[in-house]
Amino acid sequence: METLLLPRLRSLREIISTDKNRSANDKNALKLAMKHHPPPTLNHRGRPQWNGSVAQAILQCDIAQGKHKGKGARKALCNASDRAVCRRALSPKSFRWKLQQEERTEKCLYTLKCKAEIKLKDNIDKMQKSASRKHVEERTKKPIE
Repeated sequence: METLLLPRLRSLREIISTDKNRSANDKNALKLAMKHHPPPTLNHRGRPQWNGSVAQAILQCDIAQGKHKGKGARKALCNASDRAVCRRALSPKSFRWKLQQEERTEKCLYTLKCKAEIKLKDNIDKMQKSASRKHVEERTKKPIE
């Protein structure tokens, strides 16, 4: 039995020593792959990419500040330079759609956050009630004589 233990232990130690640098190696490989194969600038329809674009970042910032409410799709962006960036990126119809999409995304994320907070509060309340109930039950029990 002991004869098998030492070789297995040695092989486990070798595996661990080689795997310790695995995440760093994976990170470097990913950087190299992204360098050699950057994401495309155009989407499958031949239009500029929206995800990660400057226009998307500007629109998300304006939505977070509430600048888009009560205005038309193109007037949602107050700076002329911001409008120019988005005009180059999208047609008015596409921009209107992206504006609605970003609003829906923000609402969804807000709803998920609120539901998580409510659920956490409910769970804490349940735990406190059960703990107090157990405490009351322990106090009302008659000692065994």
